[in-house]
Amino acid sequence: MTAKIRAPRGRFGAWTAALFLWHQTAFVTVSSLGLLGGRVPGLLTAPTGSLWVAERLAWLPVIAIVLSGQWLAFHRVERSLTGVA
Repeated sequence: MTAKIRAPRGRFGAWTAALFLWHQTAFVTVSSLGLLGGRVPGLLTAPTGSLWVAERLAWLPVIAIVLSGQWLAFHRVERSLTGVA
């Protein structure tokens, strides 16, 4: 592969790895905080039917908000350490 192709792939790979790890961090944060309140329907329960799907979908905005907050708090530090924008 030429250097012109490798450079964007390297940046994209680093970005996708960071996104994967950050969304896992957001999921664990929401799950842990949810467990403090008791049962977490749809997030940590086994799929039992269509209600579970609705409960699961209801958690997506919560995880997105936590992920956004983490990004706001840490993206500058991560960018300076890795050189990835």
